[in-house]
Amino acid sequence: MRFQSPKTLGVLLPLSLLLAACSAEPEAAVDEEAGAQDTPLIGTCSAGYSSAVGMGPTKKAAKRAAAELANSLCASAGSCAVGECSAIADGCSLNADGSFSCGACSTCMRVIYLDTTAYTEHHAGDWASIVSCLSNDYARWRVVLTEVDPGPDVQHVHAMFGGTSPVGALGLGPKTCQPAEDGEAFIYTDTHVFANDPTSYYDATTLCNAAAQEIAHAYTLDHEMNCYDPMTYLPACQAPLAFQDTSSNCGEFSPRDCICNRGPMQNSVALLNQVLGTR
Repeated sequence: MRFQSPKTLGVLLPLSLLLAACSAEPEAAVDEEAGAQDTPLIGTCSAGYSSAVGMGPTKKAAKRAAAELANSLCASAGSCAVGECSAIADGCSLNADGSFSCGACSTCMRVIYLDTTAYTEHHAGDWASIVSCLSNDYARWRVVLTEVDPGPDVQHVHAMFGGTSPVGALGLGPKTCQPAEDGEAFIYTDTHVFANDPTSYYDATTLCNAAAQEIAHAYTLDHEMNCYDPMTYLPACQAPLAFQDTSSNCGEFSPRDCICNRGPMQNSVALLNQVLGTR
């Protein structure tokens, strides 16, 4: 089953609502017929964004609704004073008039594109369950999940669902020491649980765990030996998994040093807090 229409669930949003990413110079919404100004529309402000996301000419009510939702989303992402901006995680402050003041490298929300172009549903309700699970996994951080392609002008992690792995893994993600703002993650949802049974497919929870891990690789996370965390490679772990706020050994089936000279231990929540910022 293919999915053509975007849905709003948890932090899953259609492209037009990516206006929540904030702008230092908000554009006033104008009613073309009455000429009256309304709630400021919020564009995008993120290091590397080449242009603001615009809505085009619309009626006053539509502009007001989009602007109010954008303001609400960016405010819920958390705010910080102008200039309190690190090389990785940063923010913006909401002004009394509804505009935003942003630091030099501000990012309000990072974007994760869930691409279902090649996706086939093998169990009824799987996709809705995957989206709900991923929304819960990343709910505490400043990210927006969308099924609509943000396009080349908006930096985003591109998570592709479908197909089978060329190397036998359920997923693949980038290995990086800096956030891969245009990173790609692959979740091979057509993989068979049993090679000799062409009707055996992984359940939604397993696929969600794989997606959470591959997306997190784009945000610098390594594999770790914690059976409760989606970064695990250990077999027979309890599902569903969730990012753990505890230090664990890096490694697949035996301990090793973490990537990026971090030493032997990793705390998934602490790293994602640093990279993404909390809501």
